[in-house]
Amino acid sequence: NEIDSGTGDKTLSNFESYRVLAGERALKSADAKPPRAMRTIDLLRQPALRNQGELAWRLGLLFGATNLVLLGVGLSATNPRRASNWNLLLALLGFVVYYNLINLSTAWVAGGKLGLGAALLLLHGGVLVLSLALLWWRDHAQVMQLWTRGRARTTAA
Repeated sequence: NEIDSGTGDKTLSNFESYRVLAGERALKSADAKPPRAMRTIDLLRQPALRNQGELAWRLGLLFGATNLVLLGVGLSATNPRRASNWNLLLALLGFVVYYNLINLSTAWVAGGKLGLGAALLLLHGGVLVLSLALLWWRDHAQVMQLWTRGRARTTAA
């Protein structure tokens, strides 16, 4: 619809079909999907840096969830008679730091500073070792206390 402001005439246009012709460059960029919109199998087939960064993000969330469960189990073992419980604060801090490290490793992989395997192994392998060490320490701390108490009693007698 058009209205001429001087004369007040109205023009109405109708189209049976409407097409816009774009250049080849615009058509090629319209076909290319961003890595976030691609399927995981397509990310594996096209190993560009941005695609590997997205793959690091997706695998990082999977490994991160598993590691955070192990870390949570290790941090949840506490004496219920204690008045203050810093384990909840440590768990929250651990989550925030770990999530930011996942984002940082994604940027490093997408930027080519670190390989996909190295990023996954360093970050998630390190947190896995830390979680398992915490579980081992929590499990064996009571055994060590009993052992040292028993040893102290035998030396005192």
